[in-house]
Amino acid sequence: MDVLFNKIEKIILFFIIYTVIFYLFVYTLKYSLPFVLAIIFSQALLKPTRILIKKFKLKSHIASLITTLIFVILVAFILFLLISKLVSQSLMLYRASVQFFADNTENINNIWLKTIEYYRTFDEQILSHLPDMSSLIKTFTDNFARVPGILKDFIFNIPSFLMVVLFTLLATYFLTDISVSAKLKFYTAFPDMENSNLLHVLKETRKMFFNYVRSFLTVIGITFLECLTLLSIFRVNNAFIIAVLTAIADFLPVIGVGSVLISTGLIFLITGNTTTSIFVFVTYGIVIISRQIFEPKIISSSIGVNPVAILAAIFIGLKLDGIVGMFYLIFFVVGFTILRKVEVI
Repeated sequence: MDVLFNKIEKIILFFIIYTVIFYLFVYTLKYSLPFVLAIIFSQALLKPTRILIKKFKLKSHIASLITTLIFVILVAFILFLLISKLVSQSLMLYRASVQFFADNTENINNIWLKTIEYYRTFDEQILSHLPDMSSLIKTFTDNFARVPGILKDFIFNIPSFLMVVLFTLLATYFLTDISVSAKLKFYTAFPDMENSNLLHVLKETRKMFFNYVRSFLTVIGITFLECLTLLSIFRVNNAFIIAVLTAIADFLPVIGVGSVLISTGLIFLITGNTTTSIFVFVTYGIVIISRQIFEPKIISSSIGVNPVAILAAIFIGLKLDGIVGMFYLIFFVVGFTILRKVEVI
C-alpha cells in the first residue's frame, strides 16, 4: 500500500510541475522564442559539431561556427526555393483570378441578383434565424478593407522579424559552442556523473523530443508530397501552392487540411470545373485517410509510446484546449513515459 501511495504522490507531483512549466513556457514564448529556437537548433547541431572536433581536431568555437553556417545556408536555400515557387504560382493564380472575374462579370452579377431575390422569398421565421444580407456584405467589405492595414503591419514587422532571426542565429552559435565545450569539461571533471540518473532522464528527454519533432515533420512532409503528387497527376492548376497551404493547415490541427482542400474543391465546383473539383475531393479523402492511419504509428514508433495513447492525446487535447491542449497532452504522455522508463515514477 505504501508503494502505491508513493507512486500516486510522484504522479501528482509530476502533473503539477509539468502543468506549471508547460503553461509558463507557452505564455512566455513570445518573449523567449529566439532563445527557444536557438536551444533546439544547437541541440540538433551538437552531434555534427562533435564529429568535426573529433575528426579534424578543430576547436569547439570553429566547429560550432562551421556547423551553424552550413545549417543557415541549407535553411536559406530551401526557403528560397519554396518562396520563389510560391511567388511564381501565386502570381499565376492572381492573373487567373483576374481573368476569370473579367470574363465572368455578367454571370457573377446574375448569380448575385438571383441569390438576393431567392433570399427575399424566404419565410419571415426563417429570415429571423439567418444573417441579414446587408450585414453579410458589410462584413465582407470590412474584412476586405483591412487587407491594406494587414499588409502595412506585415511590412512594419519585417525589421522585428529580421531581429528575431539574427538573435536566433547568434544564440544558436554561442549555445552550440557552450554545449560542446561545457559537456566535455563537465565529464572530465565529474566522470562518475555520465551515468547518473538525472543525466539519463535528460538524455531520454532530448532523444524523445527530437524523435517527436522529426516524426511530426515527417507526417507534414507526407501530407505535402501526397497533395503535390496527386494534384499533379490529376493536372490541377497551382498544385504546388495548394500542397503548401495544405501542409501549413496540417501543421495547425485546429484548421486542418479540409479547410484548404474542401474550399478549393468547392471553388472549382462553383466555377464549373466539376472534374477538377472531384479530383480535389478525392485527394482530400486519400490524404485524410492516410493521415489517420500513419500519424499515430509514425509518432508512437519514434517516441516509443502506444499509438492509442497518442491518438487519445491528440483528440482529447484538441477538444479541451485546441492546439495548446493537444501539445500539452502529447508531451505529458511523453514525459510520463520517460520517467517510467528511467524508473523515477
